[in-house]
Parts: sequence; C-alpha cells; structure tokens
Amino acid sequence: MSDIPPPPYNNPGFSNYPRSGFIPGEPSRPPGIYFDYISEAWRLVSSNLSTWVLSTLIFFGITYGVNIPLSLVGNYVAYGSVLGATRTPTIPGILTSFAIEILGIFITYPIQAGMLNMALRQVRGYQVQPGDVFSGFSMTGQVVFGYFLMGLLTSIGFLCCIIPSFYVFGVVAFVPLLIVDRRMSAIEAVQESYRALKPFAWAMFGFLFVLGLISSAGICAFCIGMLFTFPVYVMAQALTYSNFYPAPNEPASWNPIGIEPPR
Repeated sequence: MSDIPPPPYNNPGFSNYPRSGFIPGEPSRPPGIYFDYISEAWRLVSSNLSTWVLSTLIFFGITYGVNIPLSLVGNYVAYGSVLGATRTPTIPGILTSFAIEILGIFITYPIQAGMLNMALRQVRGYQVQPGDVFSGFSMTGQVVFGYFLMGLLTSIGFLCCIIPSFYVFGVVAFVPLLIVDRRMSAIEAVQESYRALKPFAWAMFGFLFVLGLISSAGICAFCIGMLFTFPVYVMAQALTYSNFYPAPNEPASWNPIGIEPPR
C-alpha cells in the first residue's frame, strides 16, 4: 500500500495540488512555462478588447509622448541642436542631457509595470479599466530600480559571451510583477524571481522571445496591430506569473510556493 498521503498535500515548501483560482473554471497546473498561455492570453484580451486597445493607446501615447520630447531637449542641451551635433558636447551638457532623459524612465517604467498589473488583475477575475495602467506608480522607486537591476544583470550576462544574458533575461522575468503584486523591494524581487524561475530560465527566455516576435508583428499595418499584440504580450506574462503565485486570501498569509509539484 502506498505511503503517499491523500490530497491535499501539505509537504513543506510545496503548494497544494490541484489548486483553484488562477483561471476561474480552468484546471490548475504545477508551476511551469506553458506556451498555450499565448492563446489563453488572446482569449482574455479579446473578451475585453476595447479596454485593452484604449489602455495600449495610453501606454504608447505616454511612452513616446514623454521620451521623444525629452530626447530632443537632451540633444539640444548637449549638442546645440535637436536633430544632430552642431558643436562639441561638454561634460556638463552631457550630464544634463542624461539627467533629462532619466526623467522619462520614472514615467515609462511604472506605466509598463501597471500594464502587467492590469493583466494580472484580469487573470484573477477582477474588472479592469484603462486607469489601471497607472497602478505601477504606487511603487515607482522600486519599479524603476527593479528594471535597472534587470538591465544591469542582463548587460553583465551579455558581456560574458552573450549566451548568459539569455539565461538572466529568463530568470528575472517576474521582477516587475513581484514588485507591484507582492510589494517587494527591487532586490527582494530579483532574489525571488531567481528562486522561482531558476529551473525554468531557458524555457522562460524562449517564451518571452516568442511573445516578442508576436508583439513585433503588430508593427505591420502602420503599427495598428500593436494595439492587439502588445496586450497579449503582457497578458501571457501575467498568466505565467499567476501560475507560480496564485492570489492570496490576504497579503499577510502569503508564503512563496515550491517550484516543484509534490510526489
């Protein structure tokens, strides 16, 4: 007779299986990278398409509406022209230009994290609205620092013969969502994302690469397709994250789940 206890399993470090919640009415899965979440992401986006199209317009409108003017101002301060160098830049001019452009990331990164948080809310069954794209501003400092750490670690990996950067890119993918969802600091989010995704780093990189190709395909038709493909990009990430981190009943009761299903 088997000595394996009947469900629910309560072994230390593991979640109960099966568990309910991350997609209402859908069977649960152990944590992992599932490419069929891409089609599920489209189903969720298309069920609320007008909201996602408007939210994506807001996202790109603010992103380019902020970064392009700041870049032009930075060029003028450093080089004396918004379009090209007409003078030799000075050190103070370069530093001032850099400071001006840094302002843009304090707007665009929280908006990007807000899009991910909006997708996660819909995955968990909440009603979403375009205003949810601004939810990332509640953690602006940590979000910006989190994206900075992601870029820094990926750049270090790139310097180590390029291939390691792909691993790093996969292993830190949950950082923005951990910050806005679990209210973690940037350093805690990097550590937790590494803990959860370390066994799935290459699969996660492949998943994000495919999502990037799909999102980039939206550039066709005068970029109008991005209004439909970019929401799928963020929704698929939210589905994967929610598979690892189901919604807790209350923040105080949350404990990180195990990365492997019980035997």
